[in-house]
Amino acid sequence: MFRLLRQVISHISARTCSTDAAPPQPRLGLRSPFPDREAEVYNLQKQPEGKLVLPGQIFGAPFRSDIVQRVAVWQLAQEETGYP
Repeated sequence: MFRLLRQVISHISARTCSTDAAPPQPRLGLRSPFPDREAEVYNLQKQPEGKLVLPGQIFGAPFRSDIVQRVAVWQLAQEETGYP
């Protein structure tokens, strides 16, 4: 899992933002049931710089509120016990 995450992060960081939309390239040789997503990239002056394609395998998964709730409860419990 961490190897996949490192590959995706290096792929995203190596990719430059462009104003002209290039067709998405197949990434990492993996197939995903989720579609890729596009995100606007802004500079510090809040001006659009271009678009970035986010891999569907990571960013296309549906939001799971039950998992978020479990993690929030776990974090609060850890905070009460004094663990970092």
